[in-house]
Amino acid sequence: NGLFSRVIRLRDEVCQIQMSCYRRATDAAHLFPKGSHPRLRWDLRNAAGACRDCHTFIDSHKAEREAFIKSRLNVHDWEDLMRIHLSGPSPDREEVRATLTAALRRF
Repeated sequence: NGLFSRVIRLRDEVCQIQMSCYRRATDAAHLFPKGSHPRLRWDLRNAAGACRDCHTFIDSHKAEREAFIKSRLNVHDWEDLMRIHLSGPSPDREEVRATLTAALRRF
């Protein structure tokens, strides 16, 4: 979890939730909640850097979350994430760690 959060915060240095927010990203906000979408937990497409206030806001406002998801994901990524969520394999922790470590080097 810590490695995932670090990668997201490096990739998205400023809050991505609201265009008028220019605060530093301190959180990795999941687009699709990790509790209800566990197969997407460590997918980099399923997270955005966020400040604490915007993360709290988006977690408690369903309509705004849905609008943000639509603005963030293209149709291909949306469909791919839903396929993984509905029928994909559970993520292999070693593969996830290798992918996140490689992403960390890029950012």
